[in-house]
Amino acid sequence: MSASKPGFEIVAALVESVPKRLSELENIVGSLARDPKLNMMELTRNIDSAAIGTVSAHLAIDIYHQDPRKVEDPDLSRFSVAFKSGYSDAMALLGKKYGQAKSFEKDGKTGYRFDTTASFYLLGNSGFYIFPGEGGAFVLEWRDTVPDFAIAQRTEQETQDIESKLLNLLASGLSGSRFQEVLGAYSVDKFRNENVIRRDTWMFEARPSGSTAPEYFIFTFAPPLDGKKIIEALGIKQAVVVSTTVHQTNRVLADFKNRTYPKVGKYGITIDVEDANLESTDLRWGASPVWQAKNYRIQSIEGRLENAGR
Repeated sequence: MSASKPGFEIVAALVESVPKRLSELENIVGSLARDPKLNMMELTRNIDSAAIGTVSAHLAIDIYHQDPRKVEDPDLSRFSVAFKSGYSDAMALLGKKYGQAKSFEKDGKTGYRFDTTASFYLLGNSGFYIFPGEGGAFVLEWRDTVPDFAIAQRTEQETQDIESKLLNLLASGLSGSRFQEVLGAYSVDKFRNENVIRRDTWMFEARPSGSTAPEYFIFTFAPPLDGKKIIEALGIKQAVVVSTTVHQTNRVLADFKNRTYPKVGKYGITIDVEDANLESTDLRWGASPVWQAKNYRIQSIEGRLENAGR
C-alpha cells in the first residue's frame, strides 16, 4: 500500500498492523527515503498526497551498542502521520479495536489515547494518540511508551494519600505484612512471582510473592512524586543526585554529607529521580558527577534486602 490509497485505508492499515519497523511503516505510507548517515535517529518527510501530509519516524536504536549508520531497517519508538481528513472515521475505528479512549491535554488542546498493548510497567503501554485538527484533519501517532503529556494526573487528595502511605511504611518498618496492611490488597503475578498493586498513577511490586520479608520491592510513580517529605523521612542531610551506571543514564539520590545511600532497616534504598530539574555542580562522588535541585521529583523507590541473592 502507498500514500496514493484513500486516507481511511491508510488509517486502517496502521491501526490493524501497528508497524514496529521502518520498512513496515513505509509499506503503508510510502517511502521515507532514509539516509542512515543523515537520518540517524529520526526523520520527517512531507508526503503531501491527497490523503496525508507530513510523516515522521523516531528510531529505536541502541546508540551505546549499535551504529545508527549501519542499521538498515530500524525498529520504531514512535511514528506520526498527518491526515487531511477522516477524523471521525479514525476515532470510530480506533474505538472499535481498542476500546474507550483516554483523553489528555497537550498545548491547550484535547487529544485521545488508545493503548494497543498492556505492559506490566506503569508507563510501558504502547498505543495510538490522535490529535484532531480543523475540518476533519488530524494527526495519528503511535508510541512504544506513554509520554508525559498523556499521563493521568493525580489529585491533591491522591498525592496526600500515597505520601501518607509511604511515610507510614518508612516510620513503621518494611515487611510483607506491613506493605499489605498499609497499601491494601494486592494481586499475585505468578509468572514473575510478585505481589502487585497497580493504580492509575503509582504501582507497587514485591518479590518473592507472599514473603514476610520480600527480597526486593519497588514503587513507581507517574507523574513523579515530590521528594521533600520522603527525603526528610529518610534522614538524608544533604540530598544530591549521582549516577551509578557507566553511561550515567540513571539519577539516584544520595546523602553527600554522610557519603551514603538511603537505608531503611535491612533494606538498601535506591531512589530514582527525574532529570528535568537537575543542575550540575563542582562536586564529585567517585567517578560520578554530582547534581542538585531545588525540588527532587521521585520516579521510583526500590528496596533490596541486604545480602539477598548475593
